[in-house]
This record gives sequence, C-alpha cells and structure tokens, in this order.
Amino acid sequence: MTVAKTYRAPYSETLPKWSLSFLAAWFAVFSVGELNYVLLAYPMYLVVLNGAVIAAALVGRDRWAA
Repeated sequence: MTVAKTYRAPYSETLPKWSLSFLAAWFAVFSVGELNYVLLAYPMYLVVLNGAVIAAALVGRDRWAA
C-alpha cells in the first residue's frame, strides 16, 4: 500500500528517510556473518521494500513533472 500511495502522491513521503532505511537494510545484509537465508530474509525484505518506495517516489515525481 505504501508503494502505491507513494507513486500516486510522491511528495507525501520524504526520500531521505527511505534512503537511510534502505542504506541501513543493506548494512544489515552485509552484517550477517555467513550465508544463512533465514538470517538474510528480513534484511533483504527491507531492501526490496525500501527500494520499491524510493523507486515509486522517483517515478511518481517524474510523472508529475511531465
């Protein structure tokens, strides 16, 4: 729901907040000491979710600018 809302109203979400969350999720992925899919599942979920929100905001902003 957040991704769809962000696409429709891209200025309702702040990009720095989502970008920092995206970066923090990547740090969490790289902090896992071994290749363990159970430990990587949640950080990778956050990477995908935060990346999708950032992408929706950027595409939505381009759509509104055109």
